[in-house]
Amino acid sequence: MGIFNINYANLVSTLLPVRLRKPIQTAWLKALVSGSMLPLYNTFSSNRSNNLYFLSHCSQVCFLEATLNDNFDNTSRRIFISDMYIANQLYVYLDIESYFDFIGLDSEIGSTSYSSPSWLYTGAEMSAATNGFIVNIPIIYSGVISSFRIRSLVDKYRLPGYGSYFILYF
Repeated sequence: MGIFNINYANLVSTLLPVRLRKPIQTAWLKALVSGSMLPLYNTFSSNRSNNLYFLSHCSQVCFLEATLNDNFDNTSRRIFISDMYIANQLYVYLDIESYFDFIGLDSEIGSTSYSSPSWLYTGAEMSAATNGFIVNIPIIYSGVISSFRIRSLVDKYRLPGYGSYFILYF
């Protein structure tokens, strides 16, 4: 919008009365405006552009991927989001529970009813499998991008009660 684009150098010479438009007077007023108003204007315009970017992106997966790629992988755009899916829930029991099951080790291939090898998941991963998602990031960014920065960005744009998510480096 044109209302927020202000050219202060042109504004000083336009608002100055004609009889006072001398080069020294105009230069002095431009120096005053550039020292006091331009830093405030630049802060305002950068905050406005950040707010417009935030308002133009909702919590849909395509917008969340676009936001992550805009911030961390702007050139190749390899960051993507996948659904969390666990096919078989495999439980490990204690000896006291008297339930013996094979967990699909290499030495047990073919001796279990589960597909070999089977993966063991934590309780948090199992509960998040119903409505969670995985943020897939290339391995070259594992030491470059902080996981806290990724989590803060995802938490800013995702729906509040959607579920948990995990960061996976591929």
